[in-house]
Amino acid sequence: MASRCSFWTVCLLLAAPLAAQDQDFFKRKFRESFDEHLSTLAPEFREEAGERLSKEIEALVNILPRLQNARNEEEMAALEKELKAVLDPDGPAIDIYRKAVQEFAKSLKAQSSRRVNLGPSEGVRVNRWKAQETMTRAAVAVSPTPQAHADYAEAAYFVEDVKGAFEHSGRALKGGRVDAPTLIIYGRAAYGLGDTRLAAAAARLAMRMDPENKEARQLYMISARRVPSITLPAALPDLGSAERDRALSPVDKAAPPSAGSPQPPPEEEVFSTASRSSHNLIQRAISLLEMRDSQAAHEAATRAIAWDEANAQAWNVRAVAAARLGHYEKSVSDSDRALKLSPGDPTALQTRSWSLNRLGRFKEALLDADATLLGNGSDPFALENRGWALAGLGDREGSLKALERLSEVEPGFRPYFEQALKNPSAPELLRFLRGGPRAQQPEKTPYEPRGPWRRFLKLALFSLSGGLIVALGLINIVSADYKRKMRESMRRALGGGHARARGSFESQYELIRPIGSGGMGLVYQARDKVLDRRVAVKVMRGEIRADPAERARFVQEARTVAALHHPNIVDIYSIIEDGAELYLIFEYVKGRTVQELLKERGPFPFDAARKVIKGVCHAVDYAHRHGIIHRDLKPSNVMVSEQGLVKVMDFGVARQAKDLLLRSTSTATIVGTPHYMAPEQEQGQVRKESDVFSLGVCFYEMVCGRLPFSGQGGALSFNKAGGRVIPLSENLKGPPPAGLEPILARALDPRPDKRFSRAMDFFAALELV
Repeated sequence: MASRCSFWTVCLLLAAPLAAQDQDFFKRKFRESFDEHLSTLAPEFREEAGERLSKEIEALVNILPRLQNARNEEEMAALEKELKAVLDPDGPAIDIYRKAVQEFAKSLKAQSSRRVNLGPSEGVRVNRWKAQETMTRAAVAVSPTPQAHADYAEAAYFVEDVKGAFEHSGRALKGGRVDAPTLIIYGRAAYGLGDTRLAAAAARLAMRMDPENKEARQLYMISARRVPSITLPAALPDLGSAERDRALSPVDKAAPPSAGSPQPPPEEEVFSTASRSSHNLIQRAISLLEMRDSQAAHEAATRAIAWDEANAQAWNVRAVAAARLGHYEKSVSDSDRALKLSPGDPTALQTRSWSLNRLGRFKEALLDADATLLGNGSDPFALENRGWALAGLGDREGSLKALERLSEVEPGFRPYFEQALKNPSAPELLRFLRGGPRAQQPEKTPYEPRGPWRRFLKLALFSLSGGLIVALGLINIVSADYKRKMRESMRRALGGGHARARGSFESQYELIRPIGSGGMGLVYQARDKVLDRRVAVKVMRGEIRADPAERARFVQEARTVAALHHPNIVDIYSIIEDGAELYLIFEYVKGRTVQELLKERGPFPFDAARKVIKGVCHAVDYAHRHGIIHRDLKPSNVMVSEQGLVKVMDFGVARQAKDLLLRSTSTATIVGTPHYMAPEQEQGQVRKESDVFSLGVCFYEMVCGRLPFSGQGGALSFNKAGGRVIPLSENLKGPPPAGLEPILARALDPRPDKRFSRAMDFFAALELV
């Protein structure tokens, strides 16, 4: 592109629609540049020049919106002809336009940076960067200075134009714009294109200029030890041949620093910081997996990968989380990455094998199971995966052999194998594996891992660098709860009939089908045989049942909550302790959770959202008057029945379960659903106003489909503690109802004393809108 192009070409680059306030800003900048230009002229020429420029600028401003909304090439051509008739391509209007564009780009960049630092919603973030990319591209077209190239490179990178980012950041560097931000964008783009060696060199130079730059450290850490897949032409500044060669080569620890130049931190420090951050995030991900918050675990593992892409544990834990979320393709992909970093690792192989089985890719799953069995023919997890894969392939005999071997390795599995022998044919396997009727459970002691299973865990401890993390991360898959579910799947495939529980539970309830899972355990639809009614049964997780003191505490909490009887609260009918088992019997509500409705239908109409929150507020207010705080209000805990009745679930009980699980993980991480938790709750202080905060988040999400606070982790806490609510108008197509935003602002105030003191006060305010 020429160094100076005609105005109509530049305008064609401004195809992204501008908001009204942006158009006003742009016009104002035009006027400021116009006045500045006139001030440079002699007084006797100002009037004539001013009239001429005013006509040109008026024409430009009037044509700009029409250019943005042109529907086809013919309209574009007609507008270009109009521009040619009024614009002198070599006149001062071009300079005036250039300055206006640069000011506009600078403003958008500042807005974008502020929002990105606070972790804005994805839509807002992308739109800001797209707007910036459009304007900076125009600035490059008008005046391709090194600064303009650097600005455009940054915007291009964040709209995923990696090639554009690499090209323009390189031009900025060659033009003399050598600073840490430009080097980081250049290095990131090089990394994205596959030249990790060049990325590491750019990061190293950035660290020399700014040793405290975390982005440079992170870029260096993920690129320095990776082999490049491509070699790109370097545009790094001329440092002298020796210095440049050192930048493009592995770190020379013995090389003395050049006098007077800032030095990057030692390589060990960079990697220790990154590894420590990655390690801490993986620990958090493991705790979240244990509490069945797979989405949050997936996000934590993703952040761990960002800190240390060579961390095999991080890829493996994310593979587990993806599998738990039902994202089996992603689980396979992440397992692939873990295996590239640690070839042949049995833990990663069996995670991948499990996901491949779920995808119906039984041949590949079988290969992974067999790969582990070649080294350890007694690996119980691999034997289960092999049996599943062979069942899917229709090889009943082979599947039974694998299960027979498993029963030899783990004698507790023998009764299930004997049930499998009764299965008439292999073709029934897939139907049962994908959710057929429950299988008969042998009346036998629970299957407990022993012997070789412990050896499997021992192998997992050392199979990856820092393998303890992997073993812990996979405990969610290979725990008693998971193995029970795996056995149920195999029994469906190879057995038949319906499950029966033991003792007093069996005498009154019949399990029908699983309907969900949560932090407490699996949830089933069941029939109360005595009262002939449908109920929901939660079979509590082993971690809750294991410790007698904690179990007693949990049961007491459940009994307290069971005393709540209100039309808008899901009743707890009974708590049954049957030997080692623990069951909660709930009212069965046929309907959908608010979370499911949001996912299926999008935001609620305002009146519908208000109707739902009315029921929730009544339930919460009733509980508060009886001394019970919910502590975990969120859309997934609010049901709307088929008759439109609102029901709130898990008063106190779910949080109690999460607290017990937290204590079992030996970590001080705060447990909960962060986006819905009040700031004081994150600090361990719970009060009635904490539930009001959660109500505000829920209502905000219901009316616009998005959350009121952006970011994750520390950024989220920062935004909540500072009361940085994303204006509702940014997440709605039209203006919000008058008076709504102040009500939400009060409900979401970070100071509990400033919020509504009662849930019904919050609803009373909404009724006035």
